[in-house]
Amino acid sequence: MHHDDENAEIPPELASSIGRFLEDSVQHIVKYQDAERYFADLDDILKRSGVEAWFDPRFPFWAMGRSIWNAVPLPSRNFRCAPFPEPRRNDRCPCGSGKKYKRCCQPLQSEHTTHLADEMPVIHLAVSGFTLKQRQAAAKSAPAKVRLAVASQELEERHPGKARNLLLALLRKSSLEAELQAEAVRLLGHAYDELGHLAAGEKAMNELVPQLTPLAASVALNWLASRCLADARPADALAHVLYAESLDPDSLVNGILKTGCLRDLGADAEAQRTAQAWLPVARELGDQEAIALLEEQASMATPPPASDDGAGSLEADEEAEPPSDDLLSIFGAPDELLRPIAGLLKAACRHLPDVQSPRDSIQHIHPSIGYPNLPRILQVHLLRQRH
Repeated sequence: MHHDDENAEIPPELASSIGRFLEDSVQHIVKYQDAERYFADLDDILKRSGVEAWFDPRFPFWAMGRSIWNAVPLPSRNFRCAPFPEPRRNDRCPCGSGKKYKRCCQPLQSEHTTHLADEMPVIHLAVSGFTLKQRQAAAKSAPAKVRLAVASQELEERHPGKARNLLLALLRKSSLEAELQAEAVRLLGHAYDELGHLAAGEKAMNELVPQLTPLAASVALNWLASRCLADARPADALAHVLYAESLDPDSLVNGILKTGCLRDLGADAEAQRTAQAWLPVARELGDQEAIALLEEQASMATPPPASDDGAGSLEADEEAEPPSDDLLSIFGAPDELLRPIAGLLKAACRHLPDVQSPRDSIQHIHPSIGYPNLPRILQVHLLRQRH
């Protein structure tokens, strides 16, 4: 099997075998917590999983097993990892080839070094194998990454109250990396959704926003905006979106939410233009759900005025108070369709939180962190005025 084409699609059978190898390895490590026993049993784990059949016998499976061992939190070590020492250059390679390490697996070792994105699935697998007692202990004293995985497991097992309490403690007291903090905020939103404690969720998210990194604050503001849209409060939703935009102007989530706010506020022409502006971004990211949503919004024509004749229309025009140029500058050139919502927008803008200067390097919301449930929520609201 050739491995020089990184973009080649992995056969489903190989993906399944790799999944079994990873799962069996983590279960073995959590159960015995013994490095020597794990590496002694590695050949059997490889054969049971079927991975061995897909690779050349000289492939450095030992290095791959070591990277998994190094990422698993061990209950006997207070849920911390116990990195297996790397052999010295002139030692015999532990893979059993008989060669010196420097001439065998060492050159390939860097290819199997795990990073944050690779560690979290391993940690999630480990937590799923913890006993109830181990999980309770981990929730109190484990490193932040492990506690985050415990909270995720509690959500999966329909214990949103436990997840909420753990996530709030993490976000208020722990120093999480930006990506982990954003994931914690996303899970916290799910916990409040599951509990149905939406008012409490809004209060907690609003309190957290000032102390979060831009990435995590954007996720919190996205959740707040989606809640406001679901509650028919588009002006409040727009205030959250504008704040999120100042933190992450390149976020596709913000573009979708802004489209929803404008559509619900009756600014159909501006909603259409916003969708058209964000459609190329969705296509570049390859987000098919976002593409379908924005394509429909981008092609939706502005509805005609309710009435073209009669004194009633003139009276309505005379009663309408023109908005200020400052307000309309949010959307660009003045648009007659925005006049009925001027008061709502003005009120929303008055309550915008104080925005700190964005960091020099703006962090972007990856769809996997901030976007998962928004399409389902927004379709009802974005398409409500379809006819």
